[in-house]
Amino acid sequence: MITRDRARGVLENVANALCQSIVEKSVYLSPDIMADSSIVQDDGVKISSPYKMYFFGFVDEAPRANWSHNCQYVFINAHDGYHHVVHGNWPPDILENLEKIL
Repeated sequence: MITRDRARGVLENVANALCQSIVEKSVYLSPDIMADSSIVQDDGVKISSPYKMYFFGFVDEAPRANWSHNCQYVFINAHDGYHHVVHGNWPPDILENLEKIL
């Protein structure tokens, strides 16, 4: 299992690579490993994780704007740190449970 600190490093690298030209962004990470297979966007769309156990990251590309706008869902495999990115336009319904890290 990877540590949360390692998951944070993966998420920071992914966010910086995806959003190189974006000056202002907000990045969030789940406080613990998650095992639920799907995250629900506020517009009701379900996004499934490809991993059974994962840290969940969320990148808001325009934190001062109202929704809808570009955002990224980042699933980080808790076993090896590999990640899977899903592009979206709405925040997840668990946003209030995530910790803002950037």
